[in-house]
Amino acid sequence: YHAFGASNSQLRESSYWFIRAKSREEAHEKRQKFGDFSRINNVGKYVARLGLWFSTTHSTGIELTFVPDPKEFNNRVEQGDQCVTIITDIERNGYLFTDGNGLISKGLARIIAERLDYLVKSEQNELYPSAYQIRMAGCKGLVIIDPDSNLNQYYIKIRSSMNKIPCDDWNLDICESSQPIPHSLNNQIIVLLSDLGIPDSVFLELQDQWFTNKDKALSSTEKLLKNKIPLPLNECRYMFGCALESTLEQGQCFIRYQILNDDGKPFEIPKFETVVGPVIITKNPCSYAGDIIKLEAVDISELACLQDVLVFSTKGYRPDCSKIAGSDLDGDQYFVYWGRQLQISETITPLEYNTLSASVCSTCITSDDIINYWLSLLGATSYGEIFNLHAIVVDKNKEHYPKRTCQPLAIELADMFSAAIDSGKTGYQINKDRIKEIRKIVGSTYPDFLMKKPSYQSQSILGILYRRAADLKKANSNSSEDHETDSSKTSCTQADERNFRFYVKVRTALNVDPYAIHQELLTVFDTKVPSKILIEAWCDYYKKKNSTTSGSMESSIPRSVEDIDEAHSLCNTSLQSSTTTTMGSDTNE
Repeated sequence: YHAFGASNSQLRESSYWFIRAKSREEAHEKRQKFGDFSRINNVGKYVARLGLWFSTTHSTGIELTFVPDPKEFNNRVEQGDQCVTIITDIERNGYLFTDGNGLISKGLARIIAERLDYLVKSEQNELYPSAYQIRMAGCKGLVIIDPDSNLNQYYIKIRSSMNKIPCDDWNLDICESSQPIPHSLNNQIIVLLSDLGIPDSVFLELQDQWFTNKDKALSSTEKLLKNKIPLPLNECRYMFGCALESTLEQGQCFIRYQILNDDGKPFEIPKFETVVGPVIITKNPCSYAGDIIKLEAVDISELACLQDVLVFSTKGYRPDCSKIAGSDLDGDQYFVYWGRQLQISETITPLEYNTLSASVCSTCITSDDIINYWLSLLGATSYGEIFNLHAIVVDKNKEHYPKRTCQPLAIELADMFSAAIDSGKTGYQINKDRIKEIRKIVGSTYPDFLMKKPSYQSQSILGILYRRAADLKKANSNSSEDHETDSSKTSCTQADERNFRFYVKVRTALNVDPYAIHQELLTVFDTKVPSKILIEAWCDYYKKKNSTTSGSMESSIPRSVEDIDEAHSLCNTSLQSSTTTTMGSDTNE
């Protein structure tokens, strides 16, 4: 078997497909059957294009007929044929305003929904997605419903920017479809909004609103620890971005969303609302205050068929999507908020995020070139490492900038991260030496909200929110939901957990600090120990239990236990005895 290919997400996970072949050359010959790769002279771009065939998709069973001539295409559409053509992008000032975004007729969109079980039928009408992320004949991107189409037309119009590899296989596959997705705040969005003037009190209030509902708060503990604070269901969405020829003016957008009930689900009879007024938009990941833009949502009746998507204008000097971390429209999804609490009064000029030129191979790309490229990725600095370093730079703010994400070092890392995202097409390699230099400047400790070691207590709003969530978790450590969440986060078996609980019980009785207990366990068991937060919760529980029990804990535990080896031995001995009173009580806790 020989390494054959991988999608972009699989590459990030160092996961590859292998194929049975007699040699690497034979495996490479089989790759060529996917399409014409001969015009690609950059290995990274070659691998990225090859990855299109390894993306997770759903087959529609629909094969379209490619019709390049516009007149013939229109005739076929009127005859009810299932066909596809290529149309030009809206391009201006060196920017593509429709980058990766084509059109699909209402009739074909409905057929796809019916075949993939996306179709929702009600007494009044039928509901089907307004957008599909597709793979077809070496093309990738997003197609949205053409407002000028009808249910008796079955076509797709591919933009030139969607065509990545010449290929004649016009079988249509679907990656994703548009749907109503509520969204939450997170560390990146919070720090950007903070830079843009949203006071800390607003974030604390939003967190408090979630805390007041104990059932929901407890079931979302792990998310809250990451500052993923849910926003009101019908004030925010996670949406595909798109653009088409329309009457939207510069600075405007169109949003028509499906209303959700209190459980976050659509009503039995779907209800929709069109947003009118200011909206803020960004995407994940976002690392610079200029990655949040503010637009005015307007109601345009001819766009009403586009639901649960964000429609950008194609007017102006630069596409609005490009201002948001250099994004495009081939399936990028955006954080869109139209509520009142988080509306910003100022914006920052966005970065350009210029794409680096791709490195060029002087000869045809071989199987060895591809394998060597894959091997180079295994030791490469990850996107996550850059982003964590960016979080440290922003949090420590050694340059004392009032807007933390605008300090030069933070901007440098934002540029570096953007270049790393495009590395599949350019062959860009992260400069490890520069990463080391920046680490020397800001130090090697992490802010506590990143939940990495070693850490320090962050004084930013992110640190405050994190510690409040941690306090909530500790206060409710005996909740069954909380225990289930914690146990799923460890690699311990139930027996291991009982061992750890008993050890914590022993050390707590000896008045050992929770942090010291955690360090002792780390010394012996390394990363297999429960989290520090969970150990603190156990300590609190046993302390409370001790105060209400007439010395039973102390009388059953030898006071001479002082070191970790003896205590660990005691744990094992006690666990092996099913008749031990202490063990019996521990098992039932």
